[in-house]
Amino acid sequence: MDRFLLLIRDPNQAVQIGRQIDKLFANSSQPTRTESEKAQSAAGLRSLGDINFFTKMIVGCLLFMLLFLTGNTMMQSVRERIPEFAVLKTLGFSDEGVLALVVGEAAMLCLLAGIVGLGIIQLLGRYCYLAFPGVAGLFLMTWPAFFTGMGFALLTAFLSGAIPAWRVKRLNVVDALAGR
Repeated sequence: MDRFLLLIRDPNQAVQIGRQIDKLFANSSQPTRTESEKAQSAAGLRSLGDINFFTKMIVGCLLFMLLFLTGNTMMQSVRERIPEFAVLKTLGFSDEGVLALVVGEAAMLCLLAGIVGLGIIQLLGRYCYLAFPGVAGLFLMTWPAFFTGMGFALLTAFLSGAIPAWRVKRLNVVDALAGR
């Protein structure tokens, strides 16, 4: 057996009890090394690698993929409606007005998706909190995390809508209506 688990009544005495146990076995052929369950779990995770690095890389890849997919959706949406934008310009919409329509569409798309996604996470987090109270706050989303998520949704909207909006702003009405 390579480890013993002890349950103590007063967690504030953990360090002192651990030292007393280590002192009892200091001169034996198998000395002990006492550590908390939390410290052992952290050491186990460290042996897998830098979890923070892996998490940040996965989140970064997901954000890039979301940006790419949203940008592709916006490009396709604008490409299919080129004649409509040309008609809007013919009716008197300014270049900036049409640009604002495209950026507004991207913002609405991303903000609604962000609200739905973060809302689902909030509901699942509350459910997990009730089902597994031992991991208390791990699944709960804070307001700063919610607003950070909405900030990323806005950033995604502006980055994905920038190129299509720029194309619509520079749209030549005659060429667009002629289908060129």
